[in-house]
Amino acid sequence: MGSLSVNLKERIDQLREERGMLLRDLGSAIGVSEKGLHDIFRRNDCKLATIIAICELFGIGLCEFFNGPMDSGDSRVPEQTRALMRNLEEARKRVVTLEHEAELLRMLIQAKDQLIEVLNKKV
Repeated sequence: MGSLSVNLKERIDQLREERGMLLRDLGSAIGVSEKGLHDIFRRNDCKLATIIAICELFGIGLCEFFNGPMDSGDSRVPEQTRALMRNLEEARKRVVTLEHEAELLRMLIQAKDQLIEVLNKKV
């Protein structure tokens, strides 16, 4: 991902502490070991999918993760930024939906392959 302007450890700790969540519980919830989280904190770098999982767990969008809570009525946030935030959130939802659909397709293909294998054994 490269250099981030946000300190991942500080931001994730802030979100965890606001919700009274332990580091090991966060790791379990997003499928990353506690050691893996410490590696992320040390490097201040991780996969986007990990950040998305954290956002989903805490019920926030990517913009809020990187910029903190933003009130859409805040005069510091111009309408274009609010529109971009809405578009980004919609795009994120579509990506999650597409990932789910891709997993379903993989399962269907696997079931088809298994059926073909069973049918070939009967012939």
